[in-house]
Amino acid sequence: MWPFKGKPSSIIDDKWLRDNGIDEEFADAFNRSKGELKKDVRRTQEKLNEITASVDSLDTRIRDRELEKKKLKRTQDGLKKGDDAKHSQELQRVKAEIEGLVSTIDQLGQRQLKEKVRIDNLQNTIRVLQQIQIRTILTAKELTSKPMTSSVAGLVDEWRDELPRESDIDNSDILEEDSDDQEKDSNDKIDPKI
Repeated sequence: MWPFKGKPSSIIDDKWLRDNGIDEEFADAFNRSKGELKKDVRRTQEKLNEITASVDSLDTRIRDRELEKKKLKRTQDGLKKGDDAKHSQELQRVKAEIEGLVSTIDQLGQRQLKEKVRIDNLQNTIRVLQQIQIRTILTAKELTSKPMTSSVAGLVDEWRDELPRESDIDNSDILEEDSDDQEKDSNDKIDPKI
């Protein structure tokens, strides 16, 4: 019933899973059927969608607090210009509100950053499960031997790996044609008066 030939595959190294932000429950992913892997991908994608919505909500809340802070800063600047600015209770209240907003914005930003890390980890999880499901990677050893990168960077790296290396390219025939063309052009440019 294993999705791969022969006996059950080895378990994915726990340290590698932790280092790449993948839940350790997937250590036995190579021993799961394609159907189980498909369900795991779907379930992980649902978590990813929830967290993405949460990050969007946090972003909106941060922007709202930033706008509120800007308004209070303008009010504070106007109050500072007043004659009784040193003893103004209104100025002290506005200052306290701004400090509260700054603290709230920082907390929301920290939560948003943590959620973005979770998003990256879930994307890594989905990528690994899909690679196992479609058999791009066949063993735990093969999986752990490759470095895990963020999704965009990983695609760029894979694309670059597929490009031929400088040493693999033989341009000698093109270079010979170019040199022949240059000689011909230089002969055509010879001044006939000479």
